[in-house]
Amino acid sequence: MSGIKKGSHIAIECSALGIVPYEHHAIYIGNGKVIERSRNGVHVVPYSEFRGRGQTVIVKSEKRFSKDEIVARAYSRLRGNGSTSYDRAAYDLLSNNCEHFANWCRSGNHVSPQLADRLPITAKIGELFHHYFG
Repeated sequence: MSGIKKGSHIAIECSALGIVPYEHHAIYIGNGKVIERSRNGVHVVPYSEFRGRGQTVIVKSEKRFSKDEIVARAYSRLRGNGSTSYDRAAYDLLSNNCEHFANWCRSGNHVSPQLADRLPITAKIGELFHHYFG
């Protein structure tokens, strides 16, 4: 966990269908755990499980809050027993994804910069898929 500290914005490098690169984002909350946002809600997972899905990078995102405030903001998105479920808007790739979550925890800004970078590629793949598979 070199360089990763409580409140760090981390990501793993992934790909959709093996061709569209993207990053899955989370907040490191300390004690070998992260909080991540996925289609299935917000979850606390072991860092080893998160790291096991791909190469981990530290994201240099805006930081307005202390490490303890960042972690508290991440925990605030959990419901019930504190281990799962997003109790606000449902997951949406374009408006409420894992990167939106991590940036909101650190800065209060609900943004996903990778979308602006990846949307043109994704749109082109969609066009090709529709053309060939209708």
